[in-house]
Amino acid sequence: EHRGGSLQRAVLLGIAFAANGGGIATLVGTPPNGVLAGQPSLHGEVGFANWFLFAAPIACCTLLIALTVLHFGVLRGVRLSLDEQSLRAQLEDRINWHNC
Repeated sequence: EHRGGSLQRAVLLGIAFAANGGGIATLVGTPPNGVLAGQPSLHGEVGFANWFLFAAPIACCTLLIALTVLHFGVLRGVRLSLDEQSLRAQLEDRINWHNC
C-alpha cells in the first residue's frame, strides 16, 4: 500500500515538474512569457530562439532539481516488481473488472 502511494505521488509530482519546466522553456509555454515578449520596450527582439537560449539553462536546472526531489524525497526505497506472473494477474483483474 505504501509503495503504491509513493509511486502515485512521484508520477503526479513528475507531471507537475514537467509542466513547470516546459512552460519555462518555451515562449508560449505560459502567459507571462508571451506578455514579456510583447512588451513595447523590447521592440520584438524576443523570438522563440532567443527565448529558448535564455530559458534552456533554467529548464535544465529545474529538471535536475525535480529528479533529485523525486529520487531522494519520494522514491527512496521504492522497489517495483515486474515479474510476468504478477503482471498477468493484474491484467486479468483489469480485464475482468471492465467486463462487469
